[in-house]
Amino acid sequence: MVVPHVRVGDLLVQHGYVSRENVEEAAELQREHHGKKLCSLLIEMGYLSERDLIHLVANHLRLPYLDLDGLDLDVEVIKYIPPEFAKEHQLVPVDRMGGMLSLAVVYPLKQEVVQELENMTRLAIKQVVCPKSDVDRVIRSYYELTLPGLRGRF
Repeated sequence: MVVPHVRVGDLLVQHGYVSRENVEEAAELQREHHGKKLCSLLIEMGYLSERDLIHLVANHLRLPYLDLDGLDLDVEVIKYIPPEFAKEHQLVPVDRMGGMLSLAVVYPLKQEVVQELENMTRLAIKQVVCPKSDVDRVIRSYYELTLPGLRGRF
């Protein structure tokens, strides 16, 4: 799937999530705070919600959106991905059907990361996008609280 590169600020304005002035204000702050993402600044400034951003990304990249709120995940599925890898790439396994593992991701994964995951799990990878706060909550509740002894067992 090839999606033409479009600046996220332009997409946000085009779809009515924020105004051009909001983007320009955030871009000015971005120049002052090197390394900060424009979208993170728009969220911090209260101009954009995290869920609106994720919906936009999902629609633009033609990826499914998944709300992890209230979803009861299978601990056996969580074990497919080591906690350190999940944290580093901001992802959590949410379902396995046959030879496919579905991952909730904050940012769509680069092809080399997908290949690494497929080699690690010996399963095809399907990505669904969800808010960072959902992924962080699942990592904390499953890897750190439910499965604290899991570290290093992979």
